Amino acid sequence: MEYQISIIITARNYAKYLSEAIESCLNQTIKPKDIVYSDDYSTDNSLEIAGKYNITIVKHSSHVGVVEARNNGVKASKGNVLVHLDGDDTLPPNFLEKHLEVFDETTPFVYCAAQCFGAHSIFWDIPNWCERSLWTRNYVNTSAMIWKDKFYEAGGWKETCENTMWDWSLFLRLSRLGKPRKSSAILNYRQHDSSWSVSKEKESNDHFNSLRNSIRREEVTLTIGLVYSGRLPELMELWMDTLVDDISILNNKPELIILNNSEKSIIFAKNYNLYFSKIKVITGPKKFKFTTEVDRRNKVCTLLSDNYNRIIENASGDLIHFREDDIIPLDDSFKRIFDYITDSSIKFRHAVAGLYMNRNINYKKIIGGFYNTDVPKYTRDLDNVPDKKPFKIDFTGTGFLIFWKDTCPKFEPFIDGIQAHDWAWGMKLKKENKELWMIPEAVCKHYNDENNYVLPDLTNINPYNNFTKKEIRISNNKLIKKKII
Repeated sequence: MEYQISIIITARNYAKYLSEAIESCLNQTIKPKDIVYSDDYSTDNSLEIAGKYNITIVKHSSHVGVVEARNNGVKASKGNVLVHLDGDDTLPPNFLEKHLEVFDETTPFVYCAAQCFGAHSIFWDIPNWCERSLWTRNYVNTSAMIWKDKFYEAGGWKETCENTMWDWSLFLRLSRLGKPRKSSAILNYRQHDSSWSVSKEKESNDHFNSLRNSIRREEVTLTIGLVYSGRLPELMELWMDTLVDDISILNNKPELIILNNSEKSIIFAKNYNLYFSKIKVITGPKKFKFTTEVDRRNKVCTLLSDNYNRIIENASGDLIHFREDDIIPLDDSFKRIFDYITDSSIKFRHAVAGLYMNRNINYKKIIGGFYNTDVPKYTRDLDNVPDKKPFKIDFTGTGFLIFWKDTCPKFEPFIDGIQAHDWAWGMKLKKENKELWMIPEAVCKHYNDENNYVLPDLTNINPYNNFTKKEIRISNNKLIKKKII
């Protein structure tokens, strides 16, 4: 395919820098098809300066802001490839050439490092694409090389909830359309007193982290994965109603993928299309045969591992949330795990789980274990759950789990010969130096049948005010059963 590059320069009142920016575009070793200057209602002589060059000029009759000004610049461009440039920055002569070395039809955009000049002289190196998730924080500058059709498919430049971090918003959306690449090009990034990066350095870390969390939650998409066994069909209306209530906090409608391992058709989801971007049902494998109990357990773990991997492979969401068909979370439990995984004010969290019990009432254990050194020695007893504070674990079940798709591994059925797909997943995550967290306040009911369930009783160390008389408590190894009304 022929590369026809349009460079879009967008600025407001940058007359003293504009000639340098335009001439850096004209002096490229690979000439652009056109250069567009989009002027956001400058009150200095920017338009007069731009008029001296043989470039396309987009004028605005009022101050429209950087998002609209950039989008209008794209509309006026003639190429099929876009490179944006702020009016105070410049491009080295080989900038387009270096980008094109790694740019192809499979790449939605190519990005690069930046050399700061002006108020500060700092080299901003950035990771290769697979080295760090873009969801941790933005490392892609405005002057990435983008396919124009991908730019439009991603929605172009958009206003954000915080009226800032437009670059991050765009490149998060573009990253869903293929695998971006880093080039050896270097942007000349001018820093002066009015630079966004300089002004943000003066703000507190708490405020800056709050901005990032807002953008992350605004842009993130979610896939909910259910492996449906058909064991408790009477529970599924409550399961779906609870899920619909939970996802009401999301900015974007999630997709729901149901892998049906039962021998019946999925009918409980048919009335819920309005609440999801898509509901996709995948037919599971036929029933397997086994000869011994060990053979059965091996095949069950292999089946579940394959099921969860099929959901991951079909998922379009940035986050994946597994919720088993016999798990019903208490109010705000989903919000707690969603907020925790999208909050990187301390450190990026790769995976987060809620708290639920083994269904066997004589086996008083939470699902998950090998606690880190910040909590008491591992016993998986409820007495080891810290008071309200999230803590790291080495493994958990898939009952109430959320994780970033681009940073977490696929499932495997065994670990050291043990049939434990969930344990194997958690330990693989740890081997990759990634963390799995548990949220004690994200509590779930685990159902034995459609009327009875087990619920963690943490009242000795953390009285949960939202427990009700209807809920099952485990106390002194006795199960108090209450029927759902």
